[in-house]
Amino acid sequence: VSQSRYGGRGFPCALKKGRGHTIALTAVTLDASRNHISGFICAALADGYQVIHSIGLLSAVMAEREVLAIGGISIRLATVFGSSPRMRMDLLVNEFVYKALTDKYITIFEKNFQRNYIHIRDVAKTFQYMIENYDKFKGEVFNVGLSSANLTKQELVEKIKEHIPNFAITYSDFYEDPDKRDYLVSNSKLESTGWTPDWSLILNNYSYRDWE
Repeated sequence: VSQSRYGGRGFPCALKKGRGHTIALTAVTLDASRNHISGFICAALADGYQVIHSIGLLSAVMAEREVLAIGGISIRLATVFGSSPRMRMDLLVNEFVYKALTDKYITIFEKNFQRNYIHIRDVAKTFQYMIENYDKFKGEVFNVGLSSANLTKQELVEKIKEHIPNFAITYSDFYEDPDKRDYLVSNSKLESTGWTPDWSLILNNYSYRDWE
């Protein structure tokens, strides 16, 4: 089923009442059911069940339930990073690295907010892993992230500075980050199946040369 039939990249919430994601993914799920598609894997949000503070998170939770109802697999992704042809620059690691290389300074709000991270190539690896083991994992939900990277914003930017030293960091308590995600993730369920990540936040794996 082509994503373009339901709004294109990322199923944007462009329909009435902001429920485009749910309507689109539900439509795809119905197509899968009616056409007897044997497998369905949903990329959900690792923070979707933390605090539902937006229509986007609510729709993601509802869409995941639809997928599981037809025996699909849900992989709840940590915050994704890494270079790609259509990379997003609003994701935290990508944004911080870009600002370090271009603006030469980063201002951090709510520095103790914590998140988990995963490289885009490990996301692709996880999809392949689930396809190859679909019958074993169908109906299951897995968190997908780096257990070595449950980091606060401060820890993340300081790790980046180890490899890109020539930028300034300031911490501000005068404003709040509108993105309220602050959570600790366990990836032990996926790891217990034998899955391991290939990429990390360390320089020799995550090549900052891709940005320069």
